[in-house]
Amino acid sequence: MKLSVGALVAGSLFATHAFAQEVLPPDNKVSTYGTIGYTYADGGPGAQFGVITGRLGVKKGYFGLEGEAGVGVAGSEILGYRLHLDYEVAGYGIATVPVTNNFQLLGRIGYGHTQISVSGLSGYGYGN
Repeated sequence: MKLSVGALVAGSLFATHAFAQEVLPPDNKVSTYGTIGYTYADGGPGAQFGVITGRLGVKKGYFGLEGEAGVGVAGSEILGYRLHLDYEVAGYGIATVPVTNNFQLLGRIGYGHTQISVSGLSGYGYGN
């Protein structure tokens, strides 16, 4: 019994040491990055969109700026009306908090605009 308790205590000391890694501060150099990808946007029942999205960013230390733009490549049809996401644009301020040297938390706050068009409304006019 004494041997198993001692092994358990020794094992917990080694496990604690693994969690006590030093997190290095960020470089004060300006870094840039970019991504491109496919986004599936669900706008509710029957309104799904496929979007090719690109993002560019610049970061210094813990803070940075991001810009995002996307163009719709797949739309939906609801009750005979065709919905298509024309484009989306957004800008964000970002902040990061390092948790380990290989993992960080990211927060973004910003503003975006999405343009959606509806076709199949021929014969109907607003204000006629």
